[in-house]
Amino acid sequence: MAMARPRHRALGIVLVVLGGCATLDDGAWSAPRRPPLDITRDAVGPTPGQVVGSWACHELDPFPDQAPVLTDLRLDPDGSFEWQQRILLDGETPGPFELVLILEGNWRLQGNRLVRSGVTGTSRPADGSGPAGPRPLMDGVLAAFARQAETVPTELLRVTEGELVMRDVEAGVATLGCRRPAP
Repeated sequence: MAMARPRHRALGIVLVVLGGCATLDDGAWSAPRRPPLDITRDAVGPTPGQVVGSWACHELDPFPDQAPVLTDLRLDPDGSFEWQQRILLDGETPGPFELVLILEGNWRLQGNRLVRSGVTGTSRPADGSGPAGPRPLMDGVLAAFARQAETVPTELLRVTEGELVMRDVEAGVATLGCRRPAP
């Protein structure tokens, strides 16, 4: 059997993991379900000063059997942001097929929602090696992520000095638990 080229394998992994693998139950395809999560919404009128800064995030309700997804989020006081996501396929050390997906743009608060605009997407291999997948296909995937980031706001569920819990306002998406990284 021929081995898939690394860049095609990397893209396949991204599409499978980020696409939420469908399952076959009783002969019918069904979307995977996230485990139930009970989060008390206690964010009331958060201010930009409460959310500005760097946050290290992880999914609180990952799909069963899904590789962990780590998110580094930086919200700058000037209204710009950077969102980096890495799927841990080979453990904590970046492997040759792991990608870092990067979204950049502008943010603002609208009540308890984080609204993004001017979003662009790029990617890079997590281990610093060559290009992250076939460019035309990756560019299409990243453009889709950027469009979603602009059209689907993120609800802030909990905001404290050291904790941020948030979820996109769309059914089936992950709830992220974030903490400020140690200095």
